[in-house]
Amino acid sequence: GQLRSQCSFTVSNPSPCAEETVLFFVDNPNGGSTYDWDFDGDGTIDTTGTDVEFVFPLSFTDVIYNVGLFENDIFCTSQSVTVLASPDPSIGVPPGIVTLVGNELKACNGSSAITIEIFNASLTYADNVGYEINWGDGTPSETYDNSTFSNVSTISHTYNSLGYYTIFVTATHQNGCVYTTTYTFYNGGNPSVGLVLPGNTVGLCAPATLTFPITNTLGNPPGTEYTIFVNGEEVASYDQDNVPAAFTYTFLEGSCGDTTSTGNYVNAFDLKIVASNPCNSSTATIEPIEVSEPPEPFFLVTPPASP
Repeated sequence: GQLRSQCSFTVSNPSPCAEETVLFFVDNPNGGSTYDWDFDGDGTIDTTGTDVEFVFPLSFTDVIYNVGLFENDIFCTSQSVTVLASPDPSIGVPPGIVTLVGNELKACNGSSAITIEIFNASLTYADNVGYEINWGDGTPSETYDNSTFSNVSTISHTYNSLGYYTIFVTATHQNGCVYTTTYTFYNGGNPSVGLVLPGNTVGLCAPATLTFPITNTLGNPPGTEYTIFVNGEEVASYDQDNVPAAFTYTFLEGSCGDTTSTGNYVNAFDLKIVASNPCNSSTATIEPIEVSEPPEPFFLVTPPASP
């Protein structure tokens, strides 16, 4: 029978950065054999094949993985891969108008010109050799090191318009690994919204079409979203760019048996608009809207008398 080949494999990079694709090749594989891989040494097969790839997870410290190769379900060899520490591009903000939760920054004072201050909150601060920040407003990216972007003082940047910005913070580790964290910055304020009563809303007969003027939206910041509900069910949504001056809705059925979403009225509908952005939300509601269904016509057909 066929002699079993000596089992070995080649790694494209035995000391990769985290989240870098690493290639693994079985050397001189046997055509009739099946090759399985355990990349993290947990005894569970991660993938199958003679030429495979794997991406090791992010870590801020070096991690050694024991990569095992199995031929026809029998362990045949292993190699260690040292995944290099990734740099941590974390930032912080001092107490003030700008807040940071997770990766989301926001300022809610409604001022179009806002200066944000950030400091270096990297967990790998001592091992980092450089940083690049793209502020997301079209200005050139800026580069720093630990002396110019430190964990004991802040750097600042001024934005001149309301709305959303995407900030990219890239850190470079002394081992050469690079990692970027994406932050969103929302410069906005509390939104406002109103609805105008469109005349009579009771004693209507289905189908009833009503037009509700929408007010107090012009001054809202970009990024404000509008959602319209009838009895708590969403029927339309808009953003700051396309919110209409009025909303028209046709009530096709009667309101008998319905309760408004506020709980204030029975046998009635309500129409509600919610304006929301990362800063806050506002609501306007019109109620009650009472719609009756027309009575079903009733015909009594008398068959002709038999001859």
